[in-house]
Amino acid sequence: AGSAEKAYKSIIEYTNHAELKSQNEEEITKHEARLYAPLNRENADNPRNAIWDLRCALQRFDYAIAKTDASIREAMGKVKDIIKRADEHVGANGDYHMLGLCLDLKNMATCALLYYQAALARTESRGFHIRVEYPVRNDHDFVAWSVQKRDEKGNNKLWFEQVPLDYGGSFI
Repeated sequence: AGSAEKAYKSIIEYTNHAELKSQNEEEITKHEARLYAPLNRENADNPRNAIWDLRCALQRFDYAIAKTDASIREAMGKVKDIIKRADEHVGANGDYHMLGLCLDLKNMATCALLYYQAALARTESRGFHIRVEYPVRNDHDFVAWSVQKRDEKGNNKLWFEQVPLDYGGSFI
């Protein structure tokens, strides 16, 4: 109860001083249409089928544990296909509960793609992230967070930020 009290006080303080930004009605309409599009797709694929396919693209041993450059790229291709399916072929057939699954699918597939992009860029093995071509942990370059962000054109950018800690040069 104490943390809830602190939270609501913090929210009230924030809203009392937050600058209200003008709303772009055209952008709102565009996002609304994108979010509700699966409701109106006729003869659409059930999102549960695509969620199953996404699960398969995440749990294969050579995709999830002992990764190679080729297996990561193959898994990324499958995830990209699932994202395309989610955007074009998966539908809710008018059911708002199924719409939630459609949106969940798109979010889960996007997270999977981010995961594989980071795994491809991290050329080392660490914990359960095993790169067959890079069997050695590389503390010098990869005691770092993988950071991803979309640029103005919608392209994904990935970089690493060093973890801000003094670890004495080794994590053995």
